Amino acid sequence: MQRSACILISILKNSNTYGYGLDISPDALKIALLNVKNHECQSKCMLIESDFQTIKLPPFTILNLIVSNPPYLTPTKSKTFDRIGEEPDIALFSSDEKGLQSYLDIKMGIEKIPDNLAATCFLVVEIGNGMKEKVIKVFKNSSRSLVIFEFFKVVKDFKALERCLVFKISKIKN
Repeated sequence: MQRSACILISILKNSNTYGYGLDISPDALKIALLNVKNHECQSKCMLIESDFQTIKLPPFTILNLIVSNPPYLTPTKSKTFDRIGEEPDIALFSSDEKGLQSYLDIKMGIEKIPDNLAATCFLVVEIGNGMKEKVIKVFKNSSRSLVIFEFFKVVKDFKALERCLVFKISKIKN
């Protein structure tokens, strides 16, 4: 768990912005707080113990960018997965056999906070190898939603594997 908040810290250290770190694990948040302090970013962020489904943002918060590296490995892979580091299972393995539950939770959580989204907001999610089309399908819009997720681009990692998906999020005008 020593890497907790590393994406948030990287963004904050390289920009003039404020961010929120979200995690469901109190232990991960303790490590994240230490990391934030070690990198002198404590005045640039707030850490919140929550998941996307139940997130409560401070009033008047406007989000321009949402970044997530959700657990996407299937529970079946936990038996054969060669672990690197000290990441707990909850950070690595999805709660469903398709590895998609976290993406659905993210989508549903964002749909609950349309007033907190900037006019142009982007979502970046990490994906596993071969998951691109399945994850894009998760973010297809439903008729009930007040936001639209538009697939923007895929980002490949250093091994040329599709590693992140970028979506543009727009609010539906009433």
